[in-house]
Amino acid sequence: MNYLTILDILKSICQKENCILPEDLLKNIAIKSKGDVRAALNDLQTINQETTIDGIDERDKEEKIFNVLKNVFKNLPNTETLFLYEKLNMPLDEVFLWLEENLPLEYKGKELYLAFNALSKADVFRGRIYRQQHWRFLIYQNFLLSAGVASAKTKPKSGFTSYQKPSRILKIWMINQKNLQKKAISEKIAGFLHISKRRAKQDFPILKAIIKDKPETLRKLGLEAEEIEFIRS
Repeated sequence: MNYLTILDILKSICQKENCILPEDLLKNIAIKSKGDVRAALNDLQTINQETTIDGIDERDKEEKIFNVLKNVFKNLPNTETLFLYEKLNMPLDEVFLWLEENLPLEYKGKELYLAFNALSKADVFRGRIYRQQHWRFLIYQNFLLSAGVASAKTKPKSGFTSYQKPSRILKIWMINQKNLQKKAISEKIAGFLHISKRRAKQDFPILKAIIKDKPETLRKLGLEAEEIEFIRS
């Protein structure tokens, strides 16, 4: 069957199921199916499920960071404060952006100054970590982002605050991080399959769906722990 016919079938299914996927991706699925409609439908189902799960994971992630922000902003620092970010599946760089976005919603005047001062010092340590590879400074960065921000106030806060996602900056940062991960993994896949890096990157969504549940393949690719997590996420 011609790939254009399969592409029309995939588009029709997506429209009926209210499934929004890029046309380039659908075209890629249709071409890779080599005329096999069943193979194309299986690939479509796999990628659609992955997209849905990602959306659920993202909502769960936001709910967790909202709860952590509430603890930091509303309560005075205690021993638990230092370990709040360990409960999140989120790097401190991303936590930094969430704090930066929401500090003005919770703190005013001197409190806001002290909180941003803690944030600024945390940023200094972050720079030293990346420039000098002094990872021991992570403990200071974490302290300033947690207890440092929480201690900007002299008493607990009450009331409800609607925290905001750091839209533009966070999106840029997350996209850059994902692209770097995708590029690194694509290069390893390209070497393993003896294909071009460009093709590996182009076919990445399909290749990811194929290898994510194959531990032996992931091992042979020589992926780092965070790269395996990215593949399986």
